[in-house]
Amino acid sequence: MNPGVEEQQDKDEFFLSHYAGNARVLGGDVARKMKDITDGLSNTLMAGEAAGNFKPSGYPANWRDPALGINQTPDGFGGPWKSKKGANFSFADGSVRFIKEEIDPVTLKALSTPNGGESVELDDY
Repeated sequence: MNPGVEEQQDKDEFFLSHYAGNARVLGGDVARKMKDITDGLSNTLMAGEAAGNFKPSGYPANWRDPALGINQTPDGFGGPWKSKKGANFSFADGSVRFIKEEIDPVTLKALSTPNGGESVELDDY
């Protein structure tokens, strides 16, 4: 749960998760292993702050597509901090980084894919 988000429970009083997984890594019915992330663990988004439409904690399909942009839709990723225009993401290597919503869409898509073969440098975001 994110303390900066007011919405803490749904109408059925289930606690809501303010974070979601990357649909391209954790979504669907495809089992993936760390070795399947060939773009590099430090170059692949694992999960991030959800922009809205929060799902109950433990909901099995709590994933979103980061390539849709940051703070673009309530069904995507985004942070509750209006003064900081972006969102925090955890990467497959366990690190956490803030990504600005102005990130180049090509770079964001590259960070979203586990095995797209794209090259991403830390300076790109």
